[in-house]
Amino acid sequence: MVSQLEGIRLPSEIRGRRSWLKKSAFILFTLLLIFVLSNLLALRLFYWRWPAQGFFEPDAYRGVRLKANLNLSLPISFSKPKRYHGARYRVLTDARGIRIPASPPIPSASPGQSFTIICLGDSNTFGWDVDAEWAYPAQLAGLLRTQLRIPDVQVVNAGIPGYTSRQALAYLSRELLALHPEVVSFAFGIHEGVPSSGRSWYPLSDLRDADLIKGDSLERWNPITLSLSQRLRSDALRLPILTMFRFIYSRIKPFDSDRFLTLAQSQPQDRSYNYQGSRVPPHYFKSDLLDLFELGRRHSFLPIVLVTYNSIFKYQQVAESVCQRQGIPFISIHERFKSFQPRELQQRPELAELGRKYWQLLGPSALPEDPRLLLTTDGGHPNPLGHRLIAEAMLQALQSRGIGAAPGPEQEKKR
Repeated sequence: MVSQLEGIRLPSEIRGRRSWLKKSAFILFTLLLIFVLSNLLALRLFYWRWPAQGFFEPDAYRGVRLKANLNLSLPISFSKPKRYHGARYRVLTDARGIRIPASPPIPSASPGQSFTIICLGDSNTFGWDVDAEWAYPAQLAGLLRTQLRIPDVQVVNAGIPGYTSRQALAYLSRELLALHPEVVSFAFGIHEGVPSSGRSWYPLSDLRDADLIKGDSLERWNPITLSLSQRLRSDALRLPILTMFRFIYSRIKPFDSDRFLTLAQSQPQDRSYNYQGSRVPPHYFKSDLLDLFELGRRHSFLPIVLVTYNSIFKYQQVAESVCQRQGIPFISIHERFKSFQPRELQQRPELAELGRKYWQLLGPSALPEDPRLLLTTDGGHPNPLGHRLIAEAMLQALQSRGIGAAPGPEQEKKR
């Protein structure tokens, strides 16, 4: 009889097992809830204060775009606010989502008659931490008017923080070519090497930018995540969800950060690393440059390629090599910044005056001891002095191609 009852579970045992399962489920649910709430708290304390979180809106072809008609006042150097004593800069965009100065110049020529330059790039072109008047597109416009005597010039700041070469090509071909530019500058070389899982607007995949954007709407093959980004318009919902997905994905498939070497950090062994897990691997970056040159031939504009300050070693190599073979102007911002000497401020009154205005805004305690930081706000993004050097380098590239040699009525479109 006893042996027959040994295999039978008594009601008390069943109740005990069910109770254990309930307790385990409750513990797991509690741990998950604590994890979610701690992430939300961290986002509330830090990420939601990130200045750029209000910049963007979803775009079916580029992932994200700048919002139209922005009017934001943001702290300079968000990562080091104490150093700058609450100094701020303003971000304004027009109805097209293009960053504009607070007082944009009024063109004297009729529409379609001005000399137009489009400056494509990331936050270095956008002018992170500086007013649009001090970003290099606006400073270049001033130099063209004063030094090359081109009065009717329009320099479009098409820089968008976090953009890669692939997004910029989609932006140029779908929207900006309608402006009929004579010159298009292309300043990239840092976000291309970032792991694809770090893409804030598409956190659920390690697909490359080159695979994401092929001229077709992302909606066609990826309705779930695009719909998520478009429907969750509220930052209170969208940012925590997307950030949590990014956090989890980065733990599942971590990125080898030791390989993410900038020009200042790179060693000879870095040349063997191919960045295949990045947003735009080097061979795709090369393809983007060749596509830009082909667009230039078709639409009669001069491309100028710039590689951003402290960009990734591999991408500067690719850009310089391709430009040499194709006969395209190439500018290494990193090399220009590296060659800068503080005595240039004494030798050039215009630089000294620009620096005086900037440091007066920030306060004397913001002056760095490292001479290289005289050109940046945070060690990476150019300050007004750095933007001035970029504008001058672009001016020299334009002069080397004969632009401005015969100002006046002769400044017509080539096509």
